[in-house]
Amino acid sequence: MKITILGARGSVPVEGKDFEAFGGATTCYSVKGEMSGEELYLDAGSGIVSAKPDPGSHISLFLSHMHLDHLLGLPFFPGFYDSKRQIDIYARSFDTVSLETNMERLFSAPFWPVRITDLPARVILHDMYTDAPIHKGEFCLDMMEGSHPDGSTIFRVRDAGHSFVFATDFEHNPKKILELSDFALGCDILFYDGQYTEEEYPSHQGFGHSYPEIGIEIARQSGIKHLVITHHAPTHKDLFLSAWEKELKNDYPRLSISFARAGDVITL
Repeated sequence: MKITILGARGSVPVEGKDFEAFGGATTCYSVKGEMSGEELYLDAGSGIVSAKPDPGSHISLFLSHMHLDHLLGLPFFPGFYDSKRQIDIYARSFDTVSLETNMERLFSAPFWPVRITDLPARVILHDMYTDAPIHKGEFCLDMMEGSHPDGSTIFRVRDAGHSFVFATDFEHNPKKILELSDFALGCDILFYDGQYTEEEYPSHQGFGHSYPEIGIEIARQSGIKHLVITHHAPTHKDLFLSAWEKELKNDYPRLSISFARAGDVITL
């Protein structure tokens, strides 16, 4: 499978010369299979605007939660405007509010002039449950409940003996660290929320995010060899992120650590 990072920023998009290396678009990851033509998208932040769906591919979009930075690119997703395409959208119901209700809210006045039922593509909405895996082409997705205001979902994507975990918008505590370590056991890559530095975190506790050292601890417990830090704070510029990445690489040489960059492609 091929993983493309379309957006790795958190909270709000940013732009300018200080954000070119890591990108300013908010969270969206594309995952493409080699056998079935299946395409998965994880979250629909502003990064999804640059998506280039393959002609004829079947698309499934999985939303970790309903905060705006993970949804704001959704109305502009190019796949919606292909009348020959079916798109399945999956998300959990939080506070008993269904995905259908949330999509009706987003795709309606005064927020957006086109209803989701009026899009050229055929869009099917699915309420998702963490206790049942979802099979899409050669992919199998497992879910666990995250730790984030208003709820969140963490995904493990499996394909032909390889897997990765997508754990954005995750605030650590001892119980959740243990749960995520078990959930990620033996996977190839952990994409982990590192919005804050360890020094910044105390003043942002309760915001629903974490810092890289916790991801390193989870990677060690899970036997993971590659950790990718994502959901970069909008205040963290390229020079800061590059220096921070280099520091972590030096401090933890036995673990492959990188910071997510928009445009990066990872093949498993």
